[in-house]
Amino acid sequence: MCEPSANSNAPQLTNRDLQEFRVYRVRLEQFLHLILLHTKVKEGAEVPENVMRHGSKEFASTLQVATLGWLASLVDQNPSAMNVFKLWSRLFPWRQTEIEAVRTAIQPHLDTLKTFRDEVAFHANKSFARQVRAYEAVTTPELSQATDQFLQLCISLVREEDSIPALRREMAK
Repeated sequence: MCEPSANSNAPQLTNRDLQEFRVYRVRLEQFLHLILLHTKVKEGAEVPENVMRHGSKEFASTLQVATLGWLASLVDQNPSAMNVFKLWSRLFPWRQTEIEAVRTAIQPHLDTLKTFRDEVAFHANKSFARQVRAYEAVTTPELSQATDQFLQLCISLVREEDSIPALRREMAK
């Protein structure tokens, strides 16, 4: 992987790029928080006392739903949506090969993620059968592997943000 020096190879970013970066960064932080919470609760971390007497299994399921909904929002290819892959390509052009590899891994699951987001995570469909089908569709080893690849690239790119002066300045605001 080629990394830019602090100044010479940094991408020329527009105000629109920086605005998108701020929205992305907030959404990414939420996504990463949800993943960390899901992992801890799934491992049996203590959960709050609650009227339903739910334990870590039920809380982990809720966090998984939210995490996958956030993932769907980050990779949504609708022109008015985030589409993190386009943003990453502008912010980290020297990582294009890795970005494309993860995009290729996620691509076959976009419709599944969108359906899950729309029917389960954010806009609950009234049909329980449709919700179950959407949930089953996102709990496949293939999507899990693609999600892991996405997560690893996210973490790697967060670590590189400081190498881009414009992003450093934007985060300092």
